[in-house]
Amino acid sequence: MKGQYVTQAGLIKHSSWDIGPNYEFIRDLGFGAYGVVCEAKDLRSNNRVAIKRFSGLVADIISWKRILREIEILYSISHPSIIKPLDIIIRPNNADIYLVLEVAQSDLHKLHKSPAYLDNNQVQLIMYRILLGLNYLHSCGIVHRDIKPNNILINSDCSVKICDFGLSRSLTGLQSRKFDCDMTFRLNPVLNASSSGSGSLINPGNEVIGEGITAKQFLKEDIQMLDKGAIANSNEKSGKEEKMHIKVSEKKKEERQILLSQSKESIKLFKRELTGHVGTRWYRSPEVILLEKVYTTSVDIWGLGCVFAELLGMMKEIQPNHKQRKALFPGNSCYPLSPAVSPTLNIAGNSVSPGDQLNVILSVMGNRSDLSFVSDSKASVYVNGYPKTISDGLISHLPNINKDALDLLKKMLEFNPYYRITAKEALRHKYFSNIRDKSQEIESKDSVTLFADMHREQDPVESLINNVLVKVLAKK
Repeated sequence: MKGQYVTQAGLIKHSSWDIGPNYEFIRDLGFGAYGVVCEAKDLRSNNRVAIKRFSGLVADIISWKRILREIEILYSISHPSIIKPLDIIIRPNNADIYLVLEVAQSDLHKLHKSPAYLDNNQVQLIMYRILLGLNYLHSCGIVHRDIKPNNILINSDCSVKICDFGLSRSLTGLQSRKFDCDMTFRLNPVLNASSSGSGSLINPGNEVIGEGITAKQFLKEDIQMLDKGAIANSNEKSGKEEKMHIKVSEKKKEERQILLSQSKESIKLFKRELTGHVGTRWYRSPEVILLEKVYTTSVDIWGLGCVFAELLGMMKEIQPNHKQRKALFPGNSCYPLSPAVSPTLNIAGNSVSPGDQLNVILSVMGNRSDLSFVSDSKASVYVNGYPKTISDGLISHLPNINKDALDLLKKMLEFNPYYRITAKEALRHKYFSNIRDKSQEIESKDSVTLFADMHREQDPVESLINNVLVKVLAKK
């Protein structure tokens, strides 16, 4: 059964989709973070399915861990707004694995590029259902880390499926202490750059970061994959004074400042680390851009806030011409990990492009935010090097937006992650008051622990594969 797929380098290659006698290849659907995807027919039921292929793995422990994390996560959770795994096909010698998944009619990226329009009720329903899935995911201790329009599938009835968990991680077991999931702070491995010396903002070192590779090697791979994906997705470029931080009660501010202090103190207790360069550039949160040492499930909320802006832009009263739609923060570089080739701005001694991701964010959101979350001294100097401005960029980008939608959007795009709204809080927002159904706001009672994260370097790859597949197959 032959098919084609587009590689991440943009080249067309022919490949044999060895998916066995139960499935028939139909067409290519594209690629995810770490696999290519096709549409197929289940010959037993005549239902359409999506099949994600992971190829050429052999004994590559790094690729195996990423892939097995995705498989484990999908088989450990169950929610109507999260893609459901249906089957696993394993080829001889573990050279290829095929993950059979639900299929949907489209995704939000394709919808945004289409001539279709949405009304306010549809935007509300889509956002509410995405938040239902994200809230459940976070209650499981899972952070998706790559929320973007491509990774949210949609059907004509506005049902949604969060998909592509290739960059996702379980937060369970990351540290000795346990905080509430929504406010759990995580150590980022490459952020331990020395604060001494001069030069660029961050200087990721060559220290080995847990899987036998250096920080630079790991980041280079993620940067190339994510930023090429962002470029492939689109080539678009991008009145009243308002405070840019959300209004929270003094009690809540105090609670979150205590958590911030606790998180900084608990860094030394972490037993395992998360990669820092996460999320496709246009949907990447400020704390990730600034290489913060700790980050939370709030990175997903930032990404979804960017998605929310695109959905609002599909309303005719906000953007009458569908050809004028664009992403909220379409940066063309992301200093310091993927800097511009020919930077023309000097910000606190750092050379950046006017289209740099942080600069694009600040041009829309303004630069009056609370920066107390920034722990690296060079990062603090850098971000404070931008002119202090107050922008009405959201209003300009989304004219005629209703006040409740604007309020929710601002709370999702709060620069300081400790003040950013959580998925649980967003579900209670006034914007959803006319459609909210508390019975749908399901949370998991258990956190997800992954075999892939308990694997020791000295153990053979085969033992990791077997452990995960035994666990997964037991749940089929």
